[in-house]
Order: sequence, then structure tokens, then C-alpha cells
Amino acid sequence: MDHASAQSLLQTHGQLHLLKYWADLSAPQQEELLADIQQTDWVVIADQARKSPTGESPLNAARFSEPPVCTCSTENEPASLYAEELKIGEDLLRAGKVAALTVAGGQGTRLGFSGPKGTFPISPVKNKTLFALFAEYLAAINYRYGCSLRWYIMTSPENHHDTRTFFEQHHYFGLQRERVCFFQQGTLPALDMHGRVLMAERHRLAMSPDGHGGTLRALRAAGGLEQLHQENVEYLSYFQIDNPMLQLIDPIFIGLVARRQSEFGSKVMRKAHDFERVGVFVKNNDHITVIEYSDLPAHLATERKSTGERLFDFANVAAHVFTVSFAQRLSEHADPSGLPWHRAVKKIPYWDIEQNRKVFPPQPNAIKLEQFIFDAIPLAKNPLLFEIRREEEFAPVKNAEGIDSPATAKAFMIGKWRRWLAQAGKTLPEIQRVEISPIFALDPQELQRKLDHQEIDLTKPIYLGP
Repeated sequence: MDHASAQSLLQTHGQLHLLKYWADLSAPQQEELLADIQQTDWVVIADQARKSPTGESPLNAARFSEPPVCTCSTENEPASLYAEELKIGEDLLRAGKVAALTVAGGQGTRLGFSGPKGTFPISPVKNKTLFALFAEYLAAINYRYGCSLRWYIMTSPENHHDTRTFFEQHHYFGLQRERVCFFQQGTLPALDMHGRVLMAERHRLAMSPDGHGGTLRALRAAGGLEQLHQENVEYLSYFQIDNPMLQLIDPIFIGLVARRQSEFGSKVMRKAHDFERVGVFVKNNDHITVIEYSDLPAHLATERKSTGERLFDFANVAAHVFTVSFAQRLSEHADPSGLPWHRAVKKIPYWDIEQNRKVFPPQPNAIKLEQFIFDAIPLAKNPLLFEIRREEEFAPVKNAEGIDSPATAKAFMIGKWRRWLAQAGKTLPEIQRVEISPIFALDPQELQRKLDHQEIDLTKPIYLGP
């Protein structure tokens, strides 16, 4: 792109102010500005600029009903409830029909940590990072099923280099280097309340990540979907970086999606309380969808069935399995990929082109555009929801202190592994820390088999792993 073509494009979309300082910029700065303009989807920007500042359609809660869920039982292990699905999932893993997909574009800023969130140390005994725990889980799956799963990791422009360097420094945690694939998340510029694109500096647009809904578009642009198609991979197991408890490759879940011929499956859990800050699954007319906790009316958040249970009780845990064919179909749409754009009003620093200075606004001043992956569910054939147990799979690390913090995540991890040891006949003192690598045991049954032939010292912090 050159100056003339940029000028013509911006004039068409009413954003010519972005070139105001062109004559004052150095050649490298001009190149950076042209690169920002060229990579921006101006069709999306034009569509969103015409809308009101919030632009969100009001919810029609009268259409909501309880969604169908494949539940788990407190009396039976999932393996006994879903024996056929387990076999199907295991066969798919052995045949190399599954790949892992992690959204890891965030920084550890909210945790008071400098670096990509995936490099945050979290395990209770060895202080392993989130990336290390997930890598060990994939290594254990590869060993158990004789496969070598591809692992796609979506970074952001902010943390891409640091993430790749971290994996290099740790020799890819023993995984085959060529099976770990990094790609970058897309970005879009922020808009002011009148629909004008904001500038971060005189030569840069105020760019923000386009949300996890852009994952499939970014994966396609990086050649990942074509790679999966060529290797005959059929399913992607999607998860976000901040939940160290998740069973990220779950053969029962994969087999359930396959057996039901579903294009998109989501793991769900029961809410901890009425107003837990998690998205909630509902049936909206004939479609399953997610309503953000901030959008769910209070009377629906507290509504009960005749049994006394919450009517809308199943929360989104950001763990999905979807078919590669569905990902290809969705990403081939003329942008915006068939998914709605969500508009969040945020406080975003910007370059004031009238006063020629940087402004740090005291109040929210701009619209950030994002897409969400769960908005793909209504577009999928036979979507399904699969219930998991919170105490086994959900302990996100989002805040430095309090709820969803490193302290709560470590407590949940220790609690899970203590239960596993108790099932194996090993009872620990209340204060005892414990950590079990998935390489040592992927589940309590494997742990029990191994401990039948191994003594462990119960008087000090326990680590079982490589």
C-alpha cells in the first residue's frame, strides 16, 4: 500500500484524519502507519462506525429456556456412564484425528506478572508454568495413545516473540518442536464514540486484539486449517490458557461429539452461586447460546425449577471441541466470519490529532470490538453441552488475589490430587502440599495402579512426576 491508495481507502470510509501527520513522519513511521491501515478490515470498521456507541441488540429473555446437557453423575465415574464415547474418543486419538488449540494471547498484568500469561508459575510444589503443565498433559496423552498431537497456540502481537522464546528456552518441554505451532491473533483499531478510528501515536492506530472469536480466522490465515485438512485431522480441542485444572484432551468429550455427529461441543459446569461471573448457556428459541453474566437479568439468574435447582445453572468454562470441517466453513465466510461483533466501551489512551498530544482519559472513551468463539455454537449442527465437575477441572487464574487467583487455583489443584491419593489409600495431613504430573498419572485409576508398586513419603510435600 502506498500513500495514494491509503488516502483513497480512508476517504471512502470517512477516516482521512489518520493521515493528518503524514508529511511530518519519518519513512519508517510512514511504513508502520501504512501497515496498520492495510491490515485493518475496513468493511467491519465501516459497519461498526455506523452503529450507536453500544450497538448491542437488547436480549429477549422471554425466549430463553433450559438447554439440554449431557450430565455427569456423582455416583458413577464418567467412564462408566459414557463407555462407548470413551472408546470412540480413544480410537480417534490413536488414529491422530485430534489436535489441541490454545488461546494464549494475554499478558500476566492482572496477576502482577511481567510476561505472557502462559509463562506464569502456578503448580503448588514445583512451581511449573501454565505452559509446562499443558505440555506435560499433551505428552502424557501422546504416550498413552501412541500419537503425536499437533498443538496450536494463538499468541498476540504483544507476546508472540516472548512466547516462542520461552518454548525455545525450555526445549518445547520435551514435545516435538515441529508439532508445536504458533500463530498470531488478529487486531482491529478502537473507535471513538462517533465512529472515528483512534490513533495510539501519530503514526500508529490504536489497535486491540479482536477477541477469541477471531481464532479460526487467524488459524486459517496462518495455514493451520489447511495443514489439519492435509493431515486428515477431524477434531480440534480448544481451551484458554488460564485454567491449569482442565482435562484439555478428554477422550469422553471428543467421543461424545463424534458419536452425536456434533460440529461443536462445549464443556459446562454448575454455577457456584446465582451471580457467579461466568457466561451461562441457555436455549434461545431453537438455538443453544451463551449469555454473559453481565447481560443475564437478575430474575433469570435467580429463577428456580420446581426441584429448587437453578433454571439457568450451566456455566461456560471456555473448553470446546469442534470439527475441523466446521472451522473451515466458518472461517470461509465473508468477514466477519458469521460471528457478531461485541462492542465494549473502554478507557483507551489515544493521540489527540487536534491538540497533537497523547491523552490518557479518566473515563471510558472508546469502543473496542471483539468476537467470541462461543457465538459459533448457534451456527453449528447438533451442538451439545457436556457437564464436568468443577472440583476436577475448573480453577482459572485471572486475578492477583481473591477469587480466581493463584492461591485459589493451587488450593483446587491440591484438593483434586489429595482426593486421587485418598482413592489410592493414601491419606495426607491437612497441611500437606501435593502435585501430580500428568506424565505420572492422567487420572486416579492410573495413579492407583502405579502406587500399588511404589512407596511415597507422606511426611513432606509430595511430588509425583518426572
